[in-house]
Amino acid sequence: MNESQLIRKSLREGEAIVRRNERLISAVDKALKESNGRTLSQLDKIKLGSVIENTTNLLMLKEDDSHTEVYDIADKQEFLNLVVCTWAKSTLPFSTMTFSMKQRVSEVFYLAYKYGSNKGGISAGDEVNKFDRYWVESAKVDAASKYASEEVEGETVGAVAATDTYTFEFTPIAPGTISIADGNDTYVDDGEGHIHKEGATTTLATVDYETGVLTSTTLALTAGEATYAYDNTICPVEVPQLKLEVTPLTLTAKAYTLGYTYSTFAAFNLLRSQNVDLKDLLNEGTANELVQEIDNLVYADFVKAANANALGVTFNFNYTGYFSQHEYYQGFGDALQQASQLVFQKTRKVRPNVAIVGINGGFLARQLDGFTNTEAANETGTHVIGNYRGITIIENPFFDADTCILTYKANDFQGAAAVGEYMPVIQTQLLQYEDFRNSSSLASMIAKKVITNNFFAKITITHN
Repeated sequence: MNESQLIRKSLREGEAIVRRNERLISAVDKALKESNGRTLSQLDKIKLGSVIENTTNLLMLKEDDSHTEVYDIADKQEFLNLVVCTWAKSTLPFSTMTFSMKQRVSEVFYLAYKYGSNKGGISAGDEVNKFDRYWVESAKVDAASKYASEEVEGETVGAVAATDTYTFEFTPIAPGTISIADGNDTYVDDGEGHIHKEGATTTLATVDYETGVLTSTTLALTAGEATYAYDNTICPVEVPQLKLEVTPLTLTAKAYTLGYTYSTFAAFNLLRSQNVDLKDLLNEGTANELVQEIDNLVYADFVKAANANALGVTFNFNYTGYFSQHEYYQGFGDALQQASQLVFQKTRKVRPNVAIVGINGGFLARQLDGFTNTEAANETGTHVIGNYRGITIIENPFFDADTCILTYKANDFQGAAAVGEYMPVIQTQLLQYEDFRNSSSLASMIAKKVITNNFFAKITITHN
């Protein structure tokens, strides 16, 4: 099963969920298009349907043509408004992999490729790539890059005493390609089946190129590393293999709650004078705040991951005067590319395509030639401000102003962090007290998890 098959499987399994909740999902889709132009993908619809059903199960939410038959949450229209608000405001779909969770503790599954056979420095069972890693350990990168080729690099030759034999793993061997390093000494073949010390001519062992059997006469090895080439076009005895494994990732959802209170008299005065419903304002504002806090909790984890990965660059905010101010600020784009390159050098496959920046990083990003601004008018809070050379830039005003974190997210099956959506934002009934205070609370349940630190880098803005 590959990634496209995994997506198709998710779509097939989610068709029934979408059909059962088509009315609410269509309403959310329409409202999102009208509010910020966002369109739900089929996978988005499946996730939304799943969390709606979770809410139904948890809170006995009964859908019919008129209302929501339960006394402890808001009516259906307010529930719908909250879902639209939170799905439109959250920046997590741009920066993390997102999953719908059927239970509070859920397993989601990824595909992991592993080497199935030994070849040189690669051992069977070594991971090629999976959701949390894109390459083998750095010490094995060179051997991994030759796994499918005729070259064998780093094959371990154990202790060989005089008159012992050793059989190379891949045959037939190309004559004149054998090199065995043992401590300070290196032994090579002469292309005619004789093994001698490099730079000498005395035969110490022989090798049968067809069978790969090395027979020692006086050669003694303690523990050698062999490199050689084999002919992989003439019915090779061994062909390196890859195995595919389904790898689980466990997510645990946690609850997040926030409440609000307002005066009946203040609400009445605002409604009569401005025709504005204070309850609706507080409802949306509280939902926005809840979403902001959840986003920022995830991004706080990103900062920890970047610090742990210790890949970082600096950029001095203060204009030096050697260039025009505009030209000087273009150096921030170089810093973004440099931090991205550091991650690529470490992973050999991934360059970050998302940056979460504080207010100074947001200012500098807007000055860059090639920056495309995608902000709606009067955007507030954490939001996507635009794109620069393939990097989606999210401004987080709650970050340290001088902190910028780069990360990677390709799609819902490749990324540095995962968020599980278990319960959308829901609201309690509105309570009115004897002093005419009105009170309500909102809650949500999500899971968050950084998968690997290797996909994170940090830019620190200095003021020297």
